[in-house]
Amino acid sequence: MASESTAEKPVPPVRRRGPAFLLRMMLAVLMCLVIIALSTSWLLGTPSGARFALQLAARVAGSSMQIGAVHGRLLGPLAIDKLVLSNATSQLRADSLTLDWDPAALGQGLLHILSVELAGLVLALPATNNRALPLPASLRLPLNIQIDNIHLAQLRVTKDKLDLMQIDDAAMRWHFNGKQHQFRLASLRFHTPASYAAEGKLAGTATLDGNAPFALKAHVDVSASSRH
Repeated sequence: MASESTAEKPVPPVRRRGPAFLLRMMLAVLMCLVIIALSTSWLLGTPSGARFALQLAARVAGSSMQIGAVHGRLLGPLAIDKLVLSNATSQLRADSLTLDWDPAALGQGLLHILSVELAGLVLALPATNNRALPLPASLRLPLNIQIDNIHLAQLRVTKDKLDLMQIDDAAMRWHFNGKQHQFRLASLRFHTPASYAAEGKLAGTATLDGNAPFALKAHVDVSASSRH
């Protein structure tokens, strides 16, 4: 009986990934980190990055935004010459906006805005309709907010292209602590068109719960008079 010899199959050599492969991997990771760093630096540290971030935020919120010249950076301080926000029914225009904030506070879950100044504001409201506006499910925000100083140099409220009210030199603060909105109005001057001919000043404080039924407590000092 003939013996059969089995031929051994050659074993393919094992490819060893040496220093060259590891070096390529390290370079690839390093390049990714550099690209991320450059993108973040552009987004947070340049006017064009600030413009891109603002337009992206408006799209996420379901509004359209038109922005004029942008000065400064998203990290602050930031200034915008012209700003128009609009949705299907209303429009808000501002001749100028300046903002300064503390980015480091985000690490503590707080959006801390040091100052916001708005000039030449026009709020255009839609035509009157009989539909009641639905209440939101909640007024709670994803993080705490503190705005130390909000200054409105001028705000005109219009409806159907008719002036309803003008507000001048409004100064206020706003704080949201996770459950409740707190407002402090230091001063506000207002006047209405000639058909109403009223003017006056306001100051006061208010708190508004973030959960339904949105309990409101307010104390307001009003000084008003008629121009007739």
